[in-house]
Amino acid sequence: MNGFAFTTVPMCPISGLRYRYSGRRFAKATVFRRFLLETSSQFGMRFGATRKHHEVKTQALCYCASRRKPDELRQLWPVVQGWIETVDCWDTSDELSSIYARILEVDALAGQVYAVLQSWNKSPNPWKRRQSILSLLYYSRSRRSVLPAGKIFPLIEALLKDSDRFVQKAVGWALREAVIPYPAETEAFIRYHAQTLSSLAFTEATRKLSPALRVEIVARRRAGRATGNSPKD
Repeated sequence: MNGFAFTTVPMCPISGLRYRYSGRRFAKATVFRRFLLETSSQFGMRFGATRKHHEVKTQALCYCASRRKPDELRQLWPVVQGWIETVDCWDTSDELSSIYARILEVDALAGQVYAVLQSWNKSPNPWKRRQSILSLLYYSRSRRSVLPAGKIFPLIEALLKDSDRFVQKAVGWALREAVIPYPAETEAFIRYHAQTLSSLAFTEATRKLSPALRVEIVARRRAGRATGNSPKD
């Protein structure tokens, strides 16, 4: 990560963490985070798929999440792209979503990042499938730019019948956030797929709809259940 300007940023509030790792002590949070970032290529080997080093991973993620400048984000992408391989819990996944969503806003990287999300959308790894849609609109009100609707909804639609619980939650959250930049398209999507959405996804997807529209869609969904056309949750 040569060329990075490491500035002082607050430590994430992790209780009991005293800037120690693998027998080494660090006097300052920024020095500790720099060490983590510079050794990131070894994360897969060191962390594997366990939670043994969860707090350490969180510190590295918090540092990356604090980066805002396009040049910094361009340097981050080749580093953090592979961190999805170590994800084994929802909070780490969501931290990565925040980082990936910001990198997706860099014009020079948008096509490359989207291509990766497309490949993750079809991955046997549920955390990659989850990431493929959460990164598109992670807290959409805070996004400086969003992809066209035509690139967002096909990835969500591909996961409507996914069997993983956390992927289903992501489907609901993605639709909830899509309402803000694309209200008409999202409302039409939810109305059309009212019978297909799982209970987990449906509850979250309809959270930001107008009361009248939600009543209409809930009635449509109940009618489908009455005729046996609803999906198995």
